Amino acid sequence: MEQLKNIKVQRTITIIVLVIICCGAVLLYKFNPSKVNIFPPCLFKKITGFYCPGCGSTRAIHALLNLNIWQAFRYNMLMVTLLPYMVYEMTAIILKILFNKEIPRIPMNGKVIYALLITIILYWLFRNINLYPFKILAPTEIIV
Repeated sequence: MEQLKNIKVQRTITIIVLVIICCGAVLLYKFNPSKVNIFPPCLFKKITGFYCPGCGSTRAIHALLNLNIWQAFRYNMLMVTLLPYMVYEMTAIILKILFNKEIPRIPMNGKVIYALLITIILYWLFRNINLYPFKILAPTEIIV
């Protein structure tokens, strides 16, 4: 009985999170974060003046939702590169919770996690170097 209650709670929370994600996606599709101030700024950038690994992600998602893939890469190429993996893993979790359906998961052993951590740290450092070629990692709007 307790396990059934836990499953119902997990499903309810999952549905609520999905609704919130969908609402956020609609907002990001409609409103350009570069032009409107309804999205929170990066606190790390605001406090330190340096880009964090996630800086530009909100603008990148807006660009992706509007099918501007090159602009999304210019805002945050690490997030855009990792997004297919994140979407796949989220889908696997959602299918498991809502429908008890298993799909193959991408293995994440210690070496992969360590390599990912090193990649994120290097990306964080390199995108704050204002010299070519590193400065192309900083969030940049393409002007056409």
